[in-house]
Amino acid sequence: MKRILFFIFVFFFLIVSSWASNFEETKKKAEQGDSDAQYRLAMMYGQGQNVGIDITRAIYWLTEAANQENPDAQFLFGFIYLTGDEVEKDYEKAFHWLSKAAEKGVFKAQLYLGAMYDLGSGVVQDLNMAKHWYREAAKRDADIECSIYGAINDLSGEPNYKERIGFWLNKAYENECELNFHSLQKLGESYFYGHGVPQNYSKALEFFGKVADNSNYVPLYFFFGEYYYNGLANVSKDLKKGIYGYLRAARYGYEKAETKLQEIFGEKSVFSLEGEKRIYWITKGAELEYAEFQYELGEIKRRKKEYEQALYWFFKAAGHGDSRAQYSLGEMYSEGEGTPKSYIEAFKWYKKAAEQGNSWAQNNLGVLYSNGHGTLQNYISAYAWYNLSAAQDDETAINNRDSISAKMTPYQIAEAQELSREFQNQIDTNINTKKEFSESNKSTSNEKEIRKAGTGFLITKDGFILTCNHVVENAESIEVLIEKKTYIASVVCVDESNDLALLKISGDFPALALSLKNNAELGQKVFTIGYPNLTLQGMSEKYTDGSISGLTGFQDDVRLYQISVPVQPGNSGGPLLDENGNVIGIIVAMLDAQAAFNISGSLPQNVNYAVKSIYAQGLLSTRPELADKLLNENNGLFTVNIVEKVKNCVVIILAY
Repeated sequence: MKRILFFIFVFFFLIVSSWASNFEETKKKAEQGDSDAQYRLAMMYGQGQNVGIDITRAIYWLTEAANQENPDAQFLFGFIYLTGDEVEKDYEKAFHWLSKAAEKGVFKAQLYLGAMYDLGSGVVQDLNMAKHWYREAAKRDADIECSIYGAINDLSGEPNYKERIGFWLNKAYENECELNFHSLQKLGESYFYGHGVPQNYSKALEFFGKVADNSNYVPLYFFFGEYYYNGLANVSKDLKKGIYGYLRAARYGYEKAETKLQEIFGEKSVFSLEGEKRIYWITKGAELEYAEFQYELGEIKRRKKEYEQALYWFFKAAGHGDSRAQYSLGEMYSEGEGTPKSYIEAFKWYKKAAEQGNSWAQNNLGVLYSNGHGTLQNYISAYAWYNLSAAQDDETAINNRDSISAKMTPYQIAEAQELSREFQNQIDTNINTKKEFSESNKSTSNEKEIRKAGTGFLITKDGFILTCNHVVENAESIEVLIEKKTYIASVVCVDESNDLALLKISGDFPALALSLKNNAELGQKVFTIGYPNLTLQGMSEKYTDGSISGLTGFQDDVRLYQISVPVQPGNSGGPLLDENGNVIGIIVAMLDAQAAFNISGSLPQNVNYAVKSIYAQGLLSTRPELADKLLNENNGLFTVNIVEKVKNCVVIILAY
């Protein structure tokens, strides 16, 4: 034994001696001017390899190596100045050193130099230069989009970084790069907020769903709260589930969820002690009858030895079927915490939790059967429950099962194993029954699901409405909202090529006049009123203005105006109006950022389009009943309160 210890000691002594020798040799070469040795020495000091961590010396030797044109040192020097890691952030120095390393073909330097141009970090934003360096880096990395996302993510907080992250993540996904959970979550957020990709709640939900079962990413709770609370992306509106999602996020300090809840409850609380905020939201959730929060509040009270309150909340959660609360009640009755010790009550609650698959309860139920506490002693039942808990890798249950098997005959063990299978089948049946019941409730719901929402406007006093065809296309039913009153609409006719649709509702209404002019003037002032992003911005109309920035649309499409008026999803189908309140166009689209970048290499800034009103006239001319109903243009004599007059003619379109 002593000889073995001696050889082990000698082995480790030789390794340590080798490390020391390696350090001294590297240091000697570095002092003699060897740039590779200087870079290695910097890494040793920076990582504490063979020597204590010394950032000052690491920076010194890194500077020496970089000044001698060592490309790895130049990249690392540029990177730490770019991110502010161990030195004060300095974009000028970062650009200097990254440029040098990039020219020498260092992949990561090319990548981060591209990211600087991409975001305009420390340099004038230049997407052509960004593309140049990305292409250079792509020669060394097939999954370049993933790498670009990572580089931009390292510059979090820079202007436009969220938009560029969304753009490149989407490119990576479309090119089948392998994205981890974090990247999929980020891509979901990009689609949810419209960062770098068109805002699309359905696609966001798709990505959130890919990671929901495998991630404890707190913002996901908030996003699911948004979907249920607002009824987004064909998710049936459910305020209770929505608030539950917000509460789960708020419990972990997610500020957006806290703000939302304070709006919902109409209260703003101030927290002075650490942990006070978390307990506040858990208590709020418990009071609203969410079993998860009732259980958690019970545990908090139990740790504080406030047993009466703990029992109260455990009973509440257990009544909702929470197996953890049922298990905790079993423990409290078994230990006599805040209540007289009762194995009978402990047995009852352990059994309820065990039958829901709770492994701890299954083990403890086995203990009660084994000792005859709260029930008749029964080794076969004890073994069966131990066995189920052991199948879930409970070490205590494995030991208990092995211990009790020594007291049993082979026949009893076989019988106990068969009983385990019966118990498991019953547990599976209970779980599946709950699932089927939940799904059947969903399928029998009579709630209609909103497929699309948009804007429209009245063009006759008896209820003819113009909107975009894509707003109402394939709808099973259509509703029009005017001043909180709902009207059922029918589709009269559509013009798919120009993305226009004519609807009809019954009633007496104010209306807008369509301009008969073939062209507006370049630079002419225009405005729109619409209902963008109903779920996020509310049901009140939104006014935005701008000018005619082009007399043709995307790739010189003569049917369209290019406008600088800011529009968002939900503005589609709304009127584009001149200063007299005449409709000169119909809002149809925003320029797709990704398509524009692919073609031009640059991102559009506030580029939107409207179909010229003359093309709407073509659609209306097919309906003879409209001939005498369309209004004459306003000649400018009645421009007082024109916005007020227009907004009364603009409506919300809901397609189901």
